[in-house]
Amino acid sequence: MRQVLIAIFIVLSMMLMPWQGEYFVDDENSKSYSSAVGEDLDAWRIGDRWVYETLFDVQDLIANSGTDASLNTLTGDTEVEVTDIADLAYNGTQTLVYIVSVTGSFTSGSNGAELQGWGGSLDVQYTGTDIIRARDLAVIQTSFRLVVDFNPNAGFVCWVTNCELADITITTEYQPGKEKRDFPIRSGDFWYQNHWSDTSVDGESDYFDVSTFGSSEQANSSWQVVDTGTPLEDGTSIQYAGCSNSFKITEVNITGQSQGMEWFCPVVRSYAWSRVVNEAGFQIDWLLKEYYPAASNNVVASSDPGVRQESIDVSLEFIAAPLDYEQDATATYQSSTGTGVPGSNLYMRYETAGSTSTQVTDNAGIATFIVDTSSETDDTPSTSDYASRGLIIWDPVTKIIGVATIVMQVEIVGLDLVAQMSSAFMERTRNGQTQTFTAAQGYNVIPGDSVSLSIPVQNNGIADSPAFDVTITYPDASVIQERIPTIEALGEERIIVDWMIPVDMAISQQSFVVNVDPNNEATQDADLTNNQGTISLNVGRLPEPAVQQTDGVYTFEPIFYDATGSIDPDGGDVSCVFSFENASENSVSGFDTVISTDCMAEWNWSNDGDWQVQLYVTDDESDEVLHEFTSEVLNRAPEFELTGVD
Repeated sequence: MRQVLIAIFIVLSMMLMPWQGEYFVDDENSKSYSSAVGEDLDAWRIGDRWVYETLFDVQDLIANSGTDASLNTLTGDTEVEVTDIADLAYNGTQTLVYIVSVTGSFTSGSNGAELQGWGGSLDVQYTGTDIIRARDLAVIQTSFRLVVDFNPNAGFVCWVTNCELADITITTEYQPGKEKRDFPIRSGDFWYQNHWSDTSVDGESDYFDVSTFGSSEQANSSWQVVDTGTPLEDGTSIQYAGCSNSFKITEVNITGQSQGMEWFCPVVRSYAWSRVVNEAGFQIDWLLKEYYPAASNNVVASSDPGVRQESIDVSLEFIAAPLDYEQDATATYQSSTGTGVPGSNLYMRYETAGSTSTQVTDNAGIATFIVDTSSETDDTPSTSDYASRGLIIWDPVTKIIGVATIVMQVEIVGLDLVAQMSSAFMERTRNGQTQTFTAAQGYNVIPGDSVSLSIPVQNNGIADSPAFDVTITYPDASVIQERIPTIEALGEERIIVDWMIPVDMAISQQSFVVNVDPNNEATQDADLTNNQGTISLNVGRLPEPAVQQTDGVYTFEPIFYDATGSIDPDGGDVSCVFSFENASENSVSGFDTVISTDCMAEWNWSNDGDWQVQLYVTDDESDEVLHEFTSEVLNRAPEFELTGVD
């Protein structure tokens, strides 16, 4: 049960990513236009509330722990509600933030857990508060209390052991605020961030030392928008019916390991599906069921947010502006019927530049502010701009907020076509399973894989482009051509190309070369040096397991396993995981697992017979191969001891 508790504790704490290959352009899906202006954030309101179906899957984590504990997937609902809007001094800057309450009740269900041999349910109560920056929805702080109880179906287990398994409070602060979205959002956008997180833990448990979970560490995360449309994962969608224009954002860490994903839904002003994954063996999903926007008319909780009764809409003079440049920001304060709200004192806050000012709305409910973009960079470098920063205009009396994102470019040009390879991504299908890989993870394949490359062509200028061609040269020097009718200002077009890696292709690097406007039809293109790009695929091999074991071993004697002969044919290191068959009736997976970075392990059995062993070998590209074999354990002959009687 200790491993079960630790699993839940970790999961919940993350509430706070040869030459004859077949290829073609999919004419039906070859282009997916998305304006660089993209989808900007929409302000929250006190009383906004979201309800999420919540699923905690820790089976792999428990199986990998080697424990005989058992636990079903925890299920329940999570409610997220904006309870206040406050002014917070953060990193020396007065920062407008949302105070957000998060509550949830989760259970394994009857007979879904086991403690000391007794069946019952594991029940979790979660109450927490998040502090979210209003200008960009970055997470500044999360704090929550976690209460875990075991409720037996019958028996007296709670008389002899403590069934109140844990009561813990966890607080995590981020420096700078963690930006899981970089507004405005558009298909293909890529950004990264370095940040510190400080976690403190208080509380008690008879099953583990809670203080061991406090930490202070630096993280490097990157995100990319890899899909648009209705949230769909593994054939499953969300219950909420109004999120057909969502953006799928994947997150990876500095080593390229997936940390989960999010479907951001502009209609509900937040995420429609959030998933956290961890290589230790757990996954948690929040799937939107209902959205209750405050002060809104014609709301259908399961499909339609309706219209705010009053709102502040902020429009900027330019879709992109140069550094240190003044532009107008116009706030329109009006009701849902379009009637202006006159005579209101509105406050403008451009927090990253330390700029504030006030204006009174006119008879039409309009107020205009002058904003200097400044030259400060932001905390999330991106491939699409120099910086993007949130601008707030709000009514501090009613606490109604309007927000818009100022996009800054070092140089403003009329037209600039770009082969933006850093925003490309690849879908790889192997053995019927499809995975998405970004530039941050690398494009690793083996013979027999099929890949689908999403290749972006961007217009970084403020004028629409004329029609032009794009050519793509394949590894065998074949060339295909795609006609692009136009790309809007600060817009993007995507070409999807598919390729099957030939089964006899050698270990090598194979490149696709993209050439934008090779005929120079866009005569006003300000920079021709960024019109060509290359996507390189690393064609490798799966790791090859090799293991030796000691023979002639009796019960209770250790068997030594040496898998150091396992190799990665395309170079690099390998790691190993050994799984040993377990005879216990209470075992969840039937195996006990040993993780070994040096590919050596030892094990013993108390009973004779042939026991199954599984060896998983993983290489630097995260490719994994399973090798199964048996270990023979000999029966130990009984020993007799005779003693005489004097």
